[in-house]
Amino acid sequence: METVKIDIPIAIRWKISKDQLKNGLQTGRILSDMFKNDEIPDIEYCLAITSDSTKQINISLALSMEEPKIIAADFKVFIYSENIFYHINSTFEKSEFLGKEICLMKELFDESYNYFVDNKLIITMEGILSVEKEKQQIFGEVFGIKNNIILDEFSWDDENGNKDFDVHVDGKVIKVHKNVVKAMLQSKTDKIEENQIAITDFDFKIVETAIKYFYGINITVLLNISDGIKLLQFADVYGISNLKESMEKYLFQQKSPTNICKIVNASILSNSIKLREQCLDYLIECQKKSIFVKDLDTLDKYFALNLLKASFTCCV
Repeated sequence: METVKIDIPIAIRWKISKDQLKNGLQTGRILSDMFKNDEIPDIEYCLAITSDSTKQINISLALSMEEPKIIAADFKVFIYSENIFYHINSTFEKSEFLGKEICLMKELFDESYNYFVDNKLIITMEGILSVEKEKQQIFGEVFGIKNNIILDEFSWDDENGNKDFDVHVDGKVIKVHKNVVKAMLQSKTDKIEENQIAITDFDFKIVETAIKYFYGINITVLLNISDGIKLLQFADVYGISNLKESMEKYLFQQKSPTNICKIVNASILSNSIKLREQCLDYLIECQKKSIFVKDLDTLDKYFALNLLKASFTCCV
């Protein structure tokens, strides 16, 4: 069975009182609440504070799994009050702890340090868990992402010399039928009065994929998120409404906490109001469920402000 790598953003902000920490460390360790993610329901994760025989304090990410499996973990841990930060990129293969020593026990409770704020230790963790999963069917694999305007009289595979139009891109030429180009670039007819056109703002792969779409070829297998975003932009620049609609559907189906911010910014650049609003609703749901979203700091600032306002609004 074909598998695909799934990236799962995780985050925990743990506030623990000084008394609770002292009592917990008497047994050698104390754990935060356990958390799950729908993508990996057989795995739980938490933060752990442990102390060894040398009285070193360790802060770790802990995973508990029902069966051994390989899970890549790339995460960062912060204690902002004491300017402590560390980064780990490693692998879990069973239920275990991954972390680092941060200080000695006596330093942790020494008031000359700034570990505690209002008698609470505040630990922040952000990261990505990556796991191989069975590939799920995606939008287009059943019905196909292809042009819904029938152009049966024209074939991409035509080798009879009937292709009468040249598309120049990246120093290469794509031979096509002029009527297909006219159907594709209906809003740009001034650009196709002659038998050639030069496209300089998109690369060869994107232009060729867009043309194949108009020949009725299922382009699903040619796509990834990056290509989908570029095709959405191509469709916006050249006024291709059906390709734009197909890419909106494709990108929203492919959304995840890992890539949603890229899709949001693409929807704004491509004037895709429908996709932007769908993404806003999705992010509100993530916020309600405390699902960590990667790259929030890259969001368009006006969209981010609207998202913040929406999180304090009654939505119906």
